[in-house]
Amino acid sequence: MLAVIGGGGVVTGSNPSYTSLELNHQVRVSQARFLIAEPQVLGTTLESVKACGIPHTNVFAFETRDQAPVPRRKSWMSLLEHGEADWFTFDSLEEAKSTIATLPSPLPVE
Repeated sequence: MLAVIGGGGVVTGSNPSYTSLELNHQVRVSQARFLIAEPQVLGTTLESVKACGIPHTNVFAFETRDQAPVPRRKSWMSLLEHGEADWFTFDSLEEAKSTIATLPSPLPVE
């Protein structure tokens, strides 16, 4: 979570029991461009990204060390291969107060 925030991204968790329609709402409201999903919910996640116009290549599997790699899906650990960079920094207190770092789940209905 801290790496996403440090990289200027926004973290929003979802309920693993969400249907693809519920996940579609969260993806659209949060303006997600990448998703990390546990293998058990990859089917729903892939349905949702298709409906939201997000490339399936932007979905990473969040498997643990005890789990086998998910076929035809990049592991979230592949994101660690891109090296390190400086964290996003705020230049003012006002910028820090007005920048979203996390979004609640479930997200409010618009």
